[in-house]
Amino acid sequence: MYLSWHNILLLILIIASFSFTLSCDVGFEFFGSESCSTCRTGTYGGGTANDDQCASCGVNPQLTSLAGSTDVGACTCNSGFGLSGSLGSFSCTQCNPGTFGPNSGAANACSDCSSTSVSVAGAGSCSSCEDGTAPNEPHSECAVCAAGTYSAAADATCQDCGADTVSSPGSVECDPCNDNYDPNGDSSACVLSCGAGLKNNARVDGCDSCPGGQVSGVSESTCSACSTHFAPNGDSSACVLFCGAGLKNNAGADGCDSCPGGQVSGASESTCSSCSTHFAPNGDSSACVLSCGAGLKNNDDEEPTGCLVCPVGKYSGAADTTCSDCGANQVAPPQASSCSTCDAGQEPNGDLSSCANCGAGKFATAEQAACHNCSPGKFSAALAATGDLTCQVCGDGKISGAAAPECSECGVNNVPNGAHTACVLSCGNGLAVNEAGSACEACPAGKRSGVNDDNCIDCSASSAAVAQSSSCTACVGSIPNVDQSECSQCPSNTYSSGLMTACQDCPSLSTSSAGSSELGDCLCGDGRTMFVPAAPSICLSLPCGDPPQCNACAAGKVRAGESEENSCTICSEGKHSNAAQTACTPCAADTLVHHLATSSARIAQQANKRTEFRVQATTTTACAETDKETLRMGAKHV
Repeated sequence: MYLSWHNILLLILIIASFSFTLSCDVGFEFFGSESCSTCRTGTYGGGTANDDQCASCGVNPQLTSLAGSTDVGACTCNSGFGLSGSLGSFSCTQCNPGTFGPNSGAANACSDCSSTSVSVAGAGSCSSCEDGTAPNEPHSECAVCAAGTYSAAADATCQDCGADTVSSPGSVECDPCNDNYDPNGDSSACVLSCGAGLKNNARVDGCDSCPGGQVSGVSESTCSACSTHFAPNGDSSACVLFCGAGLKNNAGADGCDSCPGGQVSGASESTCSSCSTHFAPNGDSSACVLSCGAGLKNNDDEEPTGCLVCPVGKYSGAADTTCSDCGANQVAPPQASSCSTCDAGQEPNGDLSSCANCGAGKFATAEQAACHNCSPGKFSAALAATGDLTCQVCGDGKISGAAAPECSECGVNNVPNGAHTACVLSCGNGLAVNEAGSACEACPAGKRSGVNDDNCIDCSASSAAVAQSSSCTACVGSIPNVDQSECSQCPSNTYSSGLMTACQDCPSLSTSSAGSSELGDCLCGDGRTMFVPAAPSICLSLPCGDPPQCNACAAGKVRAGESEENSCTICSEGKHSNAAQTACTPCAADTLVHHLATSSARIAQQANKRTEFRVQATTTTACAETDKETLRMGAKHV
């Protein structure tokens, strides 16, 4: 069982009364004569100090205290009232709207409601406003938020909607407007508002852009055209002076003037500006463009930012952006606006910056783009020659290369070639070029060379030549020695014709003197003649065919050994001979036998052809007597 503190205290007092004299504690007072009672609400004190009686908080009916209050500080006003006055003379005053009295504290006063709550007069507490409402100014009630405002639980006042948002009364938040819609005047609803540069469409449920050259203000629903030299501003909300490219605003800013020479203005610019060096206005004076001028070129082909000087050998005109090469036979110094043509007798120098005279050994006509060389074998000492007539052929014993100012002498054993372009070895008689082709050397024995020969030529097998000979000597009646340096005479009874490499023996029974040169020099002995067989149709070497031989002279013919003729001779009339005789023997007087005998062969031959009659001597080696008639008859048939 639970005992309250009042009961416990009462129990203690009861027990004590049995032992002590009865007295009440503070907050208590005598109840009858035997017990203590808790001070009633609206009273305080009690106990022996107060004669065991509780005192009243005051006469104001709204003053109260908790039962058992021990002192005046426990006196307070009822809920909805605020305590005022001094100790012993307290009074309670009703709390005003927007305040409250909570009936707590010894010196309680009415307290203000919070920023988000309200109260009526005499309220013991404040009430929070609902969403969409807010305390009025005295905080006596919650007022509904007007259109265009809103409130949430933590808001002490209705908040204005932000830009482009709206709300209805009592809203807890604002709603955004769609594109091309704006809040109406009290921000209670979104209405079509196309804005600057736009106009209402035909259905008035959307917006269209203003056509080119027209504008509309923020609150306008239609577009209007700009006048001359005026154009829409950036958002097409208004017409502004817009002179355009190559123009500028006039002094009154109500019209346009052209830019002065050398100045430009862009399409959106109101003033003109001067072009910098190497820049000039373009065709409509809307911008400065690179204009390098004569002798210069743009520094870049695609995005030029400046100018460069044309180098030597190139040029540019005033309107050119690049440098061009000079033509053939033309030159140009740096930064040239044109090229110069070189005169006859000149050519462009190495870097094409100027013309240079043709040097010695060269020439140039007016049509030629460079100096031309005199041909090899010619020379010219003239400077700036204008034609090839100045090029002259080198003289005897001299040569030249191309572009020669003079000719050079050929050295010993050297002569010019046919064109006088080079010296060639010319070794002369008995000499030839060595294997290296660098010098002349003597032809050895058995070889020869002429003036026009480059090499030594072998002598034929039957000829000879001493060293350094211009010709070979045929060995006639002789033959070459081993090295063919000289001819060795053939001994007697031999011969050599000059086409033989060995001395040929004379035929048997014939003789010749030393140095004989032909077969005819071999003489047969007495009564013999030389017989040379016919040579074959092809003779590969001499001698060829059957060898010659000495045959005996036939009867009726003779040959003396000392005779230079190497043939037999018929005996003259009145003489006769036998075979192999060296002389004819006279016949006796009154005989013609020799004639008959020597003629017998012919008579017989003729008889064989014409008649059976013939007379034949019994011998041809002696004279015989014959009658005259026979002789006559024989003579007749001869």
